[in-house]
Amino acid sequence: MEDYQSYLIAWGVYAVVSLILYGLLWIGTTRLPWASLRWYLRYVIAVVLIVPWEGQEPETYYAPAFIVGGFELMDSGVRTMLEILGVVIVLILVGTVALFAKLGFDLLRKRQAEPGNPGASEE
Repeated sequence: MEDYQSYLIAWGVYAVVSLILYGLLWIGTTRLPWASLRWYLRYVIAVVLIVPWEGQEPETYYAPAFIVGGFELMDSGVRTMLEILGVVIVLILVGTVALFAKLGFDLLRKRQAEPGNPGASEE
């Protein structure tokens, strides 16, 4: 029972520290002039902090994927770490694709709105 209580206390401390860190990031990025960059930085940090991983040794437990991945890098090497952090990497790639898609659509919309553009709508 003591191990389970320690486990819950550790998750509680992690949750509080993660919220504080994310809040500081939120405050720190509010002055960035580019909204897409603000969104992307907040997204990446949220993914890194939130994604859990199920560990097996010595018993089943859940921990943040980046922490488990770091320990696996030291214990088993890069291949095992990449297997664990695969979900985090995929989610960051999805966010990166979404960022570039938004930038592409914004650029396309800006070019279409230019007055000398033949594809621009005349008002």
